[in-house]
Amino acid sequence: LSVDEYGRISYKAIEDYYQFRKDPTVKITYEIARHDHEIYCTYDHMLLTEEGYKPAGRIGYGDQLMKIKGKVGSNGELVQELVPAKIVSILNGGTKQIFNITVEDNHSFVANGVIHYNG
Repeated sequence: LSVDEYGRISYKAIEDYYQFRKDPTVKITYEIARHDHEIYCTYDHMLLTEEGYKPAGRIGYGDQLMKIKGKVGSNGELVQELVPAKIVSILNGGTKQIFNITVEDNHSFVANGVIHYNG
């Protein structure tokens, strides 16, 4: 899944996926449906917040990550929408192996429920 600059959700092809290098990371824990989820990413990796894309290292406790939520619409169709996810904790994630994903067109992708940007 991918999200364009207008918040429209669509399916986009992954153009490239490769293992990068080991880098310092930030560990962000966020809440989805009363369950905690976590992501590790580099400090300069862009994540979609309510205020737009921000580097992970500049995200704070007042920010909310935008996530994809699926629900069944009135006609029985699957409807996907963007909703905020509360940040529970932000910690040093240590040095981790980094992977790079390139997505066609708008370069955004959904991983662990939240929207990432790699453009």
